[in-house]
Amino acid sequence: MLDSFIPALMLAFSPEVILYVAIGVFMGVTLGAIPGLSGDMAIAILLPIVFFLEPAAALGLLTGIYKGGMFGGSISAISFGVPGTPGSAATAIDGYQAKLKGTPNKALMTALYSSVIGDSTSDLVLIFLALPLAIVALTFGPVEFFALYAFSLLLISALTKGKVAKGVAMAALGVLLAMIGRDPMGGTLRLTFGIPELAGGLALIPVLVGIFAVSELIIQLAKAWMERANRIMDDTRDKAQSLLGDYDASKDKLTFAEFRSTLKATGIGTTMGTLIGALPGAGSSLAAFISYGLAQRF
Repeated sequence: MLDSFIPALMLAFSPEVILYVAIGVFMGVTLGAIPGLSGDMAIAILLPIVFFLEPAAALGLLTGIYKGGMFGGSISAISFGVPGTPGSAATAIDGYQAKLKGTPNKALMTALYSSVIGDSTSDLVLIFLALPLAIVALTFGPVEFFALYAFSLLLISALTKGKVAKGVAMAALGVLLAMIGRDPMGGTLRLTFGIPELAGGLALIPVLVGIFAVSELIIQLAKAWMERANRIMDDTRDKAQSLLGDYDASKDKLTFAEFRSTLKATGIGTTMGTLIGALPGAGSSLAAFISYGLAQRF
């Protein structure tokens, strides 16, 4: 294995491959930061183009888009509370609160460093332990997947501290929304109400945009209707001036001590992301929320 690993490493670090990886990362971060777009969409659009590239360069471009898109979703999640990708939905829970407290740079740097550590570690695990992980993943059947998803739903509902009943109700509502569409086993249409567009089910990105972005838009519109236009303009001007006056960039830097305090949570996320990512069909959203729940517990 070492004989093939060294030539592959030299090929991966060739100037052409690094250039295409950089282009892919830039495109992925840009698209991932826009709610409704994702790295997967860019990969699908550019797939015909990569056939004209060398295999290593094409893989570098697609990998850069995917990895950049995963982090790019954290930018909008922290800045606006709207996750750009499904995997960054958990980031919006605490990241947006950090932004409201005046430390957006710390939150972004934490997300960046955690993403780099988690991705790099999972890549090394994939390189050296792909065969054992594949054997374990192939042993997962319907019973194991049901137990995994049931555990994740209970864990997510338990995150609502002091409001477990509401958390369970929201998890049940999520299961109900996921049932819309065609039954994967029998092909029967469920809860489509005669609407052909619902036969394919609800896509995750529109649901996330609707939950986070549209709800925030409605809240802001309600506030605007309750106040007169001139009062809103005066309040906005005063708040903008106070933010510019109170913001201290020197205090919004991630220190090494703060970064070291996140390593335990990063390790939990890396471990769960690697294990769940090795399972076919599990997805980054499930890994993100399970990691978030376990990090809160420990």
